[in-house]
Amino acid sequence: MIELKNEVLTITIREVGAEITSIIDNKSGFEFLWQGDPDIWKGQAPILFPFIGKLKKGTYSYQDQIFKPNKHGFARDMEFYTQSVTENSASFYLKSSPATKEIYPFDFSLQVTYILSDNHVTVSYEVLNTSHKETLYYALGGHPAFNVAMDPGTEDFADLDLDFVPEAKYLRIPVNRHGLMTHNKAKYEDLPANPVQKAKFNIDTYVFQISKRTQVRLTDRAHGVEILVKPNEMNYLGVWYPYPKPAKLIAIEPWTGLPDRNNASGILEEKQEMTALEPQAMNIHGFTLELKKQ
Repeated sequence: MIELKNEVLTITIREVGAEITSIIDNKSGFEFLWQGDPDIWKGQAPILFPFIGKLKKGTYSYQDQIFKPNKHGFARDMEFYTQSVTENSASFYLKSSPATKEIYPFDFSLQVTYILSDNHVTVSYEVLNTSHKETLYYALGGHPAFNVAMDPGTEDFADLDLDFVPEAKYLRIPVNRHGLMTHNKAKYEDLPANPVQKAKFNIDTYVFQISKRTQVRLTDRAHGVEILVKPNEMNYLGVWYPYPKPAKLIAIEPWTGLPDRNNASGILEEKQEMTALEPQAMNIHGFTLELKKQ
């Protein structure tokens, strides 16, 4: 485990998955991140790479070969190498290997950097196509889940709001019961907010297409907490709760891509919302968390 600390926050990161596992307000001792429960959801803030969500039939084909990766890819389960650590930053990287090529036949390097500044945590992802001749197809996402208050009597959220900044309606792309996107049913909607209710998540995940200016604010008045999520070069946003379980969490997930469409061909080069990165090129994505506790 690696710890970064300043006067406001202390964060902990583990090398497996390069996953941030704790964000603590130093003054109050409040834990902003969900701490995991194997009976509900064991993660805290896993990295989703090189796929987001599910593939149709659980497989994809590339150059006439069939591959069967896990949901959300493999990065969250792999040991990252620690590249550098300072008092307020840490960088980790994962490279292609024989193990990754069994399910993802590409040369790549994924670097993840965490920077702690005042009450901000910035997460940066650098994706490098290390091949000299092949295009790299990938999707990438964050999955931070936040610790929120729940009414012990109703097992619903005590006093929780979600809203877009700037305020607007955004294109919501529904997810069907198989975890696939149904673009033909997309329409402009608000977040499941004001107040957030557990029953609203019986659809599984809210997925929105977002703009470069989009931010999402989670306000938990019961805990006296406000969290602002600011995506950077991420085109989509997922909001998830493990309905119907009584879980004290809300996940706000900036994504570059999406799960498969319900009419997907299964051919990777035809998979829409994947990023195609040319040989020897690099992309940078990420998001910043601004965390406040009264």
